[in-house]
Amino acid sequence: MTTRNLEETPRFSAWSFPEVLALLTALGVALYFRFVHMETTWMSPDQSTLLKLAMDIGSGRRFLRVANQSSAGMAHPALPVYLYAIPLALTHQILSAAYLTALLNSISVGISYLFARRFLGRAPALIFLSLYAASPWSVHFSRLIWNPVMIPFFATLALWLLTEAISGNRRFLIWIGVACTLMGVFHSHLASMALLISIGTTWLFFYRQVRFKGFAVSLLLVALSFLPYALSQPTLWLLLTGTASGETAKVNLSPFLLAGDLVSARGLFLATGIWKAVENLLRGWLWFSLVWLGILTLRCLPKARQGSISSAQAARIVLFLWIAGPLVALIRHTHYLQHHYLLFLYPAAYLAMASALTDVGVALHRLISPRFSRLRQIGPIIGVGGLVLIFASLSGWSLFVSNAVLRQEQSQTCFQEQHVRAAVNTIRAELDRSSIRDLVILSDGIDASYSTFGFINAFLPPHISVRFTRLGNGLSVPAAPTLYFVAGEDIRTLAMLDRIGYPLRLLDVSPCGVWKFYVTTQAWSFTGGSSRPIAEWANGLQLWGYQIERAVRGDNLALTTFWKVRAERPLNWDYFFFHLFSPEAVFISQMDGPGVSSPYWREGDWLILLTTLPIPGDAPPGPYEIYCGLYSVPSLERIPVVAGDATDNRLHLTTIWIP
Repeated sequence: MTTRNLEETPRFSAWSFPEVLALLTALGVALYFRFVHMETTWMSPDQSTLLKLAMDIGSGRRFLRVANQSSAGMAHPALPVYLYAIPLALTHQILSAAYLTALLNSISVGISYLFARRFLGRAPALIFLSLYAASPWSVHFSRLIWNPVMIPFFATLALWLLTEAISGNRRFLIWIGVACTLMGVFHSHLASMALLISIGTTWLFFYRQVRFKGFAVSLLLVALSFLPYALSQPTLWLLLTGTASGETAKVNLSPFLLAGDLVSARGLFLATGIWKAVENLLRGWLWFSLVWLGILTLRCLPKARQGSISSAQAARIVLFLWIAGPLVALIRHTHYLQHHYLLFLYPAAYLAMASALTDVGVALHRLISPRFSRLRQIGPIIGVGGLVLIFASLSGWSLFVSNAVLRQEQSQTCFQEQHVRAAVNTIRAELDRSSIRDLVILSDGIDASYSTFGFINAFLPPHISVRFTRLGNGLSVPAAPTLYFVAGEDIRTLAMLDRIGYPLRLLDVSPCGVWKFYVTTQAWSFTGGSSRPIAEWANGLQLWGYQIERAVRGDNLALTTFWKVRAERPLNWDYFFFHLFSPEAVFISQMDGPGVSSPYWREGDWLILLTTLPIPGDAPPGPYEIYCGLYSVPSLERIPVVAGDATDNRLHLTTIWIP
């Protein structure tokens, strides 16, 4: 390997037709797998929340400092929402956000190839293409609407610009680019901030050649970009120090295991036989590459500080630090790790693997060639043939697995995007032809942030009142005529809707099931002829009645309660609780939850709660007591009972007999 001073910027060598053909073929493969059958795009509450926020920004309704809630209990930064707002504002089509993710990730394949060819050479670049173009996990994440899935695009640019900065390019603009691309990485997912260790270590390696002013300004810009977010998230430091979510930080090898998964297909594809062996080979190859580059890094340390190593060696050091730093940092963590936490490893992991393989090939050639003179003639042929074989085998594995995953998605996935769009169109049509202004969505979430359909109100006029309830928890019954959208099956809910309204239409969305629409045309009362409620709470909620459908040992006690809202609670979360006690006054079971979420309560509404209380199979016969009440979240303080038979702000509801 020829030594070049870091002041000498590497140049691209001439392009050959086979290389151009290989690049175009790989880009075609990358585009195909990232764009084909986009209707299978996964839609969940996370996607729905992002779409809703992005649509609000695109329509100018509001501007955000934070996005949706993360699994660690903190809100995500808002950058992905603003990026998704661009295509949604232009097209107002759900899939346009997924197309943006696919486009940026496809572009990152080409950029990564140019990076590899510039700093590592033509052979590593071609090997990289065979690994990354149809990488199963990369394809999977490239097809989603999600906070972290655009990280590979920003990480690719950050890798290139950082390598440029330490390879002799002293233009100040390079460091501004480093700052901007790191912002894209960090603001897409907070776990990627572990890269700060890599960035700092890289500067320590090359501090004699790197302009400190540029490096400092770059980090300052990144820090300033987090200021609005940090002001709204005072617990950010807890996350960075591994003490978020109220748990004790632990040391384990999860980041290393997940990193190995990302370069194979483990966790995404059930591999058997030869494919299992390929997965193990790829994971082992990754760890060998890290060890190889780690040894190279230690050997080059004295030269790196003197600026007397080649740009190719500098690039290998950057790749090693980029991968190793975060893996070591994330060994100690609190919250569980998932594959998307480590998406910033793309494309560095594959670049490192391609680089290490090429280095080993060159080393073996230099070791064997002097001892076997005939290899000097046929060595290049063997080398090229070996590269072609590697290229073909790895590409074949990636193509097979990615195609198998896509086929599995097409055969088993409920094409949620199509059906969500159908639900939106149906709801709009029903609202347009009637005077109904209340819409209740019974689905998989307790509110808009947890429902697959949380962004529907972005498609509706602002005067429509949209409320969400998890299907099976119950339903709200406004005083005015109401349209109900039921996305799923629940016998008790449908029975109650048959009681208070009538079916409007069915929407067959197989294999998702049948979605139902109901409508009420009059105001309902559930007082049961009583002139006053059973009990009343300080938050304005009244309990007027209850029904017990069954109480059998070894089964669930089905309890229905009817509540009247006398005051709105838009800024509070009030949870219901139901307790079951045995004849010996021993606590048996309970059911807690929002029921019908309090932010959706409107004065004059009726709330119907559908509760189940488990009864153990060995429960003794006799009288059992049922208690109920409410408490505030997150304080967990019980809401006072201002009228009714209550002790310790817990209402005695009834006594049942279990024979």
